[in-house]
Amino acid sequence: MTERGKAVLILVAVICFLGAAASEKKTLKRSEDPVVIEGGVLSSLVGKPISSLALMSFGSKGFKPIPFQVDERTDDGKFVFTHGPRAHPEDGDGILSLQDELVFMAWDSGDKASGAKMPEGAESGLEIMLTDPVGGSRAWVYLFSFSGAPPRSDIDYVKHSSNEDRNWVETDRYLFAEKKGETYFDRLMLRGKQGRMSDNLADRIKGRGNLKAVGGRIKLQIGESDTKGDLVAWLDGPIRVVHLMQAYIKISIARFKAGGGANNLFYQNYFVTPIFFNFPIAPSTMLSDFKMIYGIDLNKNSEGMSYFDAANPKAVIMDGKMDESERNLDRDTVHDWWAITGDKGNLMVRMILPGEWKDVVLLKTGYIDDDTSLDPPESVPGQRQPGFLLDGMYNITKGDHIFYRYYYVPGETLTMANVKPYLDMLDNPLKVDAHAYAP
Repeated sequence: MTERGKAVLILVAVICFLGAAASEKKTLKRSEDPVVIEGGVLSSLVGKPISSLALMSFGSKGFKPIPFQVDERTDDGKFVFTHGPRAHPEDGDGILSLQDELVFMAWDSGDKASGAKMPEGAESGLEIMLTDPVGGSRAWVYLFSFSGAPPRSDIDYVKHSSNEDRNWVETDRYLFAEKKGETYFDRLMLRGKQGRMSDNLADRIKGRGNLKAVGGRIKLQIGESDTKGDLVAWLDGPIRVVHLMQAYIKISIARFKAGGGANNLFYQNYFVTPIFFNFPIAPSTMLSDFKMIYGIDLNKNSEGMSYFDAANPKAVIMDGKMDESERNLDRDTVHDWWAITGDKGNLMVRMILPGEWKDVVLLKTGYIDDDTSLDPPESVPGQRQPGFLLDGMYNITKGDHIFYRYYYVPGETLTMANVKPYLDMLDNPLKVDAHAYAP
């Protein structure tokens, strides 16, 4: 072989090496995260019709469409709701804007499309890289604008429905429902080990405040049954359902907003409900004590499920009777999540308090497992109730306050060893980098 021939072979080998090096495989291990990207990050496609867009992953067979949605928002950040008595679809224009949100699931991401030709009909595109800030693993998706009908996935991860009594959300991992006219849920089914959806596990969600005034001589209780309101508008996409709730709590000494304009978000693997409070005056000026309990009062279908939390890593069994291990739970260490697990499914609940409550309101264990402990109003007498005690609400300031409850529904048995990916969704969110795709 001539020297020139050897040089050509070396050059070809180098080019092949560089091409292989640039063609990166997906290394991202995190799969449970929903990814929400504001339109401003997608700047090169802002102004394109949303109907022209397709989100795609790349793999050994090239590009393929994956489920996504674009939720429009108004200039002041409100969702453009498309269904319900207070829907206002006319506030949207069908054009990708800076404040709109692209939403998809991390588990649908794929490899890097290194130099691959854009799909047929695509006019322009973006490469979106996801990076885990813990360890640096990565994955990619691609957002394209098409001149004709874009390719779309037919997968729908979450669905809204209604019947005479309740508004429902259904996913492959859970069923959820609230009574119409109420703002607490009383239906929660989880998919268990055998792939079967459980019977209803919930008596009801409880959020109850015990208030004392005039040195304790006056005692009041506010609770979820005092909260009145309803679902007034919603969005239903393949990635998430968004419920707009309107509600308030009214007692004799004050009126407390409790979800006025609250957006409840439902994904296949979790849902989140914000809780609003408005105190016209500081509680300490009219109360001598104020504590709240937030938990899920379970029914007897939960028999045998295990409970653990960040302060109590050794699981206890829920059976309607407080045994010694349950009575000895650490109820003083501050923490923000608890979990239940068993053959009937898995659930992890995290509560995020507002920043201004730091060192003022302490989030503690509010667990009880006693069928003889009556706590009306309730449909099933007794309490099988994992939850939180909010200690110190007496000390918060007047004005508006908001905190969040996250309900994670894993597809695997929960243990102390595998809760971190769910905590990382908030503590270490995936990083997003988007730039024009130029093959």
